[in-house]
Amino acid sequence: MSIYVAIFDSNGVLLDGSESNEYFNKEAIKLLKAAGIAATAKMLDSAWIKAMRGTTPGEDELYITMGRFTKLLGAPPNLQSEFVALHKSSTKLYRATEQDLRQSLTKIKRLGIYLAVLTDSINSKKEKEDMLAYAGLGSIFDEIFVPMDTGHRKPDREAYEVALAHFKARPENAVFVGHDKDELDGAKLMGMTTISYKGHQSADYAAGSFKDIIKILKSLKKS
Repeated sequence: MSIYVAIFDSNGVLLDGSESNEYFNKEAIKLLKAAGIAATAKMLDSAWIKAMRGTTPGEDELYITMGRFTKLLGAPPNLQSEFVALHKSSTKLYRATEQDLRQSLTKIKRLGIYLAVLTDSINSKKEKEDMLAYAGLGSIFDEIFVPMDTGHRKPDREAYEVALAHFKARPENAVFVGHDKDELDGAKLMGMTTISYKGHQSADYAAGSFKDIIKILKSLKKS
């Protein structure tokens, strides 16, 4: 099998955002308390999910989403800019999902495989690059695709097509590594080989670590 591109989801596969999320919630609760609003981390997480629904990729998406988030919490409009600043500062707290992840990614590159990130983040490409750098994964990926640039999110077919086209690859030349069922299913419908990283088991292959992913890719390169 002629595999020469590995496309990775970002959060939950490459990046662990638990520390970032905890920081954002802690500081946001303080801001809300100062405004006379009692909130919990669970409330914030729920409001964020609702605020993200139906958003259109674009340069103003973060501000629009934070506007919805602010309104859902019943907070005064002036907190919107505070939440935006807090969100940006919290991105510095993303960590790699595995301690030796950079070494694992380097081994994949040595197999003659390009590395790409296909994220659904509301962050810009530069911000995503910074997040990866904070996690010790800077300058290792051949390309990073964000909705702000592509205009699409997984599992939209167009999101995968943009990544494939960049590398002049056909679906059978690429592997998608993710953890959410809808994103894995979307890649599979495209004809890509799918690997589930500690996620839904509907993929072609399941991996509990990046060492498993390396073994799978070596096997695919030989077949």
